[in-house]
Amino acid sequence: MQEQNAPARKRFDQALDLTKRTGDERLRSFVLRHIGYLQQTDGQIDEAATNFRESLALRQRNHMKVFVPFAMILLAEFEAEQKHSTEAIKFAEQAVSLAKSGNSLRALYDGQLMLAKLYFGAGRAAEARNLAEQSRSGAEAFGNPADAKEAEDFLRKHP
Repeated sequence: MQEQNAPARKRFDQALDLTKRTGDERLRSFVLRHIGYLQQTDGQIDEAATNFRESLALRQRNHMKVFVPFAMILLAEFEAEQKHSTEAIKFAEQAVSLAKSGNSLRALYDGQLMLAKLYFGAGRAAEARNLAEQSRSGAEAFGNPADAKEAEDFLRKHP
């Protein structure tokens, strides 16, 4: 999108139409995610929520096991921004569980850090710290120093 939201939206709308005509639900899940992000940026919160949820449903229906946890992490972040902490925690917990069972290592450490942040906000500091430590270790093992640093920063900020 590169900060060119209007042209990006036009292209994503064209892609959405194409995925509907071809029946490509897998690709549509990605297109809807990006449209949802643009809608969220524009303050169209209800529309964004609808598209994020449809993207998740398409990934689930099409057995996109590696990508389902990422859609749930996105929904956890979205719900947290909307101050719906219970829903956010539910999505993050499901994402972590599915990432473990689907061996989606990046989704696992991303989900663990998201859940750590949510747990900390809910007063569950010990669980949050444990998850952040797991996230840091996972990011290091995966070879992602930026994500490892994000987890380390969380741990320093919340001793």
